[in-house]
Amino acid sequence: MKKLNDILRIRLLPIIEAVFSAAYRVLPNAIKPPNLAPVGGFAIYGGARLPLWQALLLPLIAMAVSDLALRQMFGYPMFDRFAYASFVIYTLLGRWLLRNSKSWPRIVGVTALGSLQFYLITNFGVWFSELGQANAMYAPTLAGLATCYVKGLPFLAYTMESDLLFCLSFFALHEWAAKLSPSTARVLVPQEGVA
Repeated sequence: MKKLNDILRIRLLPIIEAVFSAAYRVLPNAIKPPNLAPVGGFAIYGGARLPLWQALLLPLIAMAVSDLALRQMFGYPMFDRFAYASFVIYTLLGRWLLRNSKSWPRIVGVTALGSLQFYLITNFGVWFSELGQANAMYAPTLAGLATCYVKGLPFLAYTMESDLLFCLSFFALHEWAAKLSPSTARVLVPQEGVA
């Protein structure tokens, strides 16, 4: 019975983390700084520690559910393809660079890389999405793209802080759960050849 409880706890942990990620993202910016959300950190953690299908799906489901809630509550636009692509890249960075690592400095480095790719991709997406619009904030030139990146720098800082906070928290929670249930710890770390 104890082993069954351990396995259930370990199997439920990623689902609880995904629900937390979606719920936290819906909190109004009056309560938290902009771009402070756990989904990027969760995607990196998931890529490193979950089966690939879970690692790819859970962050995207958290995004979709929270996008729907944000749309209903605040009228926010839904399903930004650049943001969703970026979360897939977060997951792949975790898979490729952290799958067999428990090094905290390495986790910090990969998380910073994840934040940087999110900044580059989503700001490019903002600029690209406005091409051809009469009321575009940015000129359809490289100078306009550069301006978009400069204006996005404060959000990069928030994203980096957020990703580091939540990614390190998810990895720490993972380690804690593995220590509580050493007999099922192997379930927590993907084995070679297991998707």
